[in-house]
Amino acid sequence: MEAPRDYVVWATGTLQNPAEVLQPETQRRLEASYTSDQVVTLADAADVKAGKVTARGERLVWKWQAAQVPDFAVALSNHYRWDAASTVVDAAAAAAPACRRPTRQRTDFKPMVATAQKVLQFASSTYPGVPYPYPKTTIVLGSADEEYR
Repeated sequence: MEAPRDYVVWATGTLQNPAEVLQPETQRRLEASYTSDQVVTLADAADVKAGKVTARGERLVWKWQAAQVPDFAVALSNHYRWDAASTVVDAAAAAAPACRRPTRQRTDFKPMVATAQKVLQFASSTYPGVPYPYPKTTIVLGSADEEYR
């Protein structure tokens, strides 16, 4: 997916080229989130506005890969907050990043990464007890308050 500079792209699957589309500090935070059970803020609206998140090319090509998925979703924004963490599912970790509009009115989406961790753990170990089959789930609060994974 090609997007203008300062637009972050989230999609189903795993980002294949973070070094090409993210600045080093954001890339470091993203990599840290893959092994952290604590929520890591990768970027907020002020970071994006200050040009601290994406690489500096005029247009960036974001490469995503997903195997054996029934559907595919893409989201992009130049002002969303991006948080992430991981949780152990079976013997592997599953990343749970989430992005949302920064707003003072909506507080219910703020704990979404922690909620996703709990859901992935419960579903993988208790009900139905089948390990989550993908390396990550991406949760996006859309403009119509729909959530996409």
